Amino acid sequence: MESIYDICSLHELLGLSSEYHIFEVPGQPIRKLLATLRLPATLVHSDNMKIVGGDPDDPNSVYEFIEIAVRTDKFATLEAKVQGEILSRTPRP
Repeated sequence: MESIYDICSLHELLGLSSEYHIFEVPGQPIRKLLATLRLPATLVHSDNMKIVGGDPDDPNSVYEFIEIAVRTDKFATLEAKVQGEILSRTPRP
């Protein structure tokens, strides 16, 4: 599935960020930026699902993933943190 987020510029990144801080030295390229992106996601059954030993509660079982891809050589380091909540629904009989 293609992402609905395809950020192509610093301006777009800052526009999508709920908060950001640019560490800059006047006259030099930006070397460090902290940005918070609030991206809603619903992880459901997919081809990426893997159930270990038939146990969906096994810590190695994987249902889906979130991928952050940076398609540029302008960054030496990228750090991403995920904060979320788990909402589950009892299957209908």
